[in-house]
Amino acid sequence: MQLVNGSFVAHGAGFNEATRFECGICWWVYDPHRGDDVWQIPPGTSFSELPRHWRCPSCDASLAQFMALDDTERVRLRDDARARRQTELACLRERLFDAHRRLASRLQALPGYNHALRVAVPALRDSAHGPVAVLTTPWSMNLLLFSEDAEQLRKGSVRKHVFPSGSYHLTADYLDGVGHFESCAVFPSMEGFDEQRTAVAIALETMAALFRTDEREHSTRPRIDRVRHGFAGAAASR
Repeated sequence: MQLVNGSFVAHGAGFNEATRFECGICWWVYDPHRGDDVWQIPPGTSFSELPRHWRCPSCDASLAQFMALDDTERVRLRDDARARRQTELACLRERLFDAHRRLASRLQALPGYNHALRVAVPALRDSAHGPVAVLTTPWSMNLLLFSEDAEQLRKGSVRKHVFPSGSYHLTADYLDGVGHFESCAVFPSMEGFDEQRTAVAIALETMAALFRTDEREHSTRPRIDRVRHGFAGAAASR
């Protein structure tokens, strides 16, 4: 049993078979009438009947992170928690933007700085590991993870994280104004980008790819790497 947003949930205990449960991380809803295509859970399967290893198909959160929707008090607590979390994420986005905009002012004279681009945080969302962002700058595009224990990691140390699309190795780092985080490069160089909207579109696709599971695709290439590879091919054909 685990405390989730002020409510206790023990794998659906105490609720009827039709009760819907919502992920406390990304707000995806498990509806027993629909089941879950990603995990091949057939319609009619109640939340309490889900296997213990089942995880949110949207963000990979565990069963303990889900909360019953069909309960007025729980819904109120959920809405309050969601509003607080959205405020926290908005503040994180602002800190990321401000810190890298200041950094950009010091780097713009260096080789590899793409003057067609500007600092942006097109994608930011919660995950089972913590907030995840895709940051675009005139010199690189990076995936950033703000895990709860990031400040305990030695700067430069590498750790593997498993997302719905696969495993990724992220490096611990620190930046004034932002704090501790882990990151990996999506594009170490932005020289192939000729306009801001293309960089934003790729950043959004990168985030979507990170949380996408496709049973029909059997590739050992990580999804983010495939986004990078596809862009490189398209750029070469222009």
